[in-house]
Amino acid sequence: MDRVKYEAANQLYREKNYRKAARLFLEAADKGTPLENGMAYHGAGNCFMRLARYHDAIVVFEQALRDDSYQKRGAVENSLGNAYLKHGDLSQALAHFEAALGEASTKEHYRSHQGLAQVYFKQRAFEQAALANKNAALDEGNPNPGAALVNLGLCLMALGQPKSAAEAYQAALGVEGYTNRGKALANLGMASYAQGELAAAKRALEEAQVMRHYPLSQAAIDALADCQTKLEQGIEREEPVTQAQQPMPGDPAVPGSADGASADPEDLPDGSTGQIGNLDEVDNFFALTDKEIVQQGKEELRRSRGLLRRLRPLLIIVVVLLVLGGAVAYTVLTGFGIPSRTTTLDALISAYNTGGSFGSYWTDDASEINRQMSALPLPTHYTIDSFETGPLTSTAKVSVRSGTGAKSGFRITFERVNTGWKVSAISGGY
Repeated sequence: MDRVKYEAANQLYREKNYRKAARLFLEAADKGTPLENGMAYHGAGNCFMRLARYHDAIVVFEQALRDDSYQKRGAVENSLGNAYLKHGDLSQALAHFEAALGEASTKEHYRSHQGLAQVYFKQRAFEQAALANKNAALDEGNPNPGAALVNLGLCLMALGQPKSAAEAYQAALGVEGYTNRGKALANLGMASYAQGELAAAKRALEEAQVMRHYPLSQAAIDALADCQTKLEQGIEREEPVTQAQQPMPGDPAVPGSADGASADPEDLPDGSTGQIGNLDEVDNFFALTDKEIVQQGKEELRRSRGLLRRLRPLLIIVVVLLVLGGAVAYTVLTGFGIPSRTTTLDALISAYNTGGSFGSYWTDDASEINRQMSALPLPTHYTIDSFETGPLTSTAKVSVRSGTGAKSGFRITFERVNTGWKVSAISGGY
């Protein structure tokens, strides 16, 4: 193999000049022997996959497998399986994905499981597709298990298990760095709708549409409208759609469909039904390198953190307002005020005993202030025995002793004025 041409082809590939890179990879391969050419044919096959020339990719990937010395045979098997899948030969695709799982050099088993899931889903073998997606999601080497979890949800919807599908979608939303949250939310909304959980369905569909700018399918739009109408009528839950009522993947989408794949055709490759989700992580799954996949996750995480930073001042304001609102509610319910009832009463009685003006301690609409004040004995000592507190009025039971030691009971009514309290009435005997 010509190393100089190989490195030049690699550089062109990194620059996304796939046509020139493919030609140079093929020129790098030595003629007449398959040995030491696996790297070059593998690179050429990746270029042809990027160019959607799947037949050409199959030819060169097969050439790569003829090199028994090549150490990445498992990766080639995966790529060849994907090429046959794109080309429409499901039996060959299945064989190569299974071969990749059995190949000792395979390091990325999640790719094999994900490929098997696509084949089984196309074959309508939904239970096997669900198992393959589950294996892909559980693979510790999978840098983006969210895609497999969403596709697991689609399989479970096809099996008539919307509750389990909803759990898979929620698990995908919990994966840090998962980039297609709008899709997961839309499918979660349809799964909730299939269960008759109207409020949950409305919440998920609205978040997908408004917060994530995800384009809802017509079936999802119809489901959202149905949820809104029924919730306005006071209907929060209805009987779930039975499996017999659900269209299978590949059937026309219908309003209210419980099947995630049919109800949300935007989730499928090439815009068609009956296939696994149209995620970037699935459509370009085998053409992306691990570094590219991880980088996508990091970029999404940076975007989400950037949004959080932009929203942080607003969140702080909201929290402050809530705290202030709670503080105001607490002061109103507990009778707190500035001046307080005790302060107002102390000042009123002090002014009365010293011959000063005391009208300012009464409310503006209080009547017969002098007559009511004259009932208080002089000199006065008093104790507040209890308060009956309300948000706007409060009544104190007060024991007053005169200079002779005689004790009298009075009811003194206060009204809240601005931030504090003023006296509105004084009556004897309690």
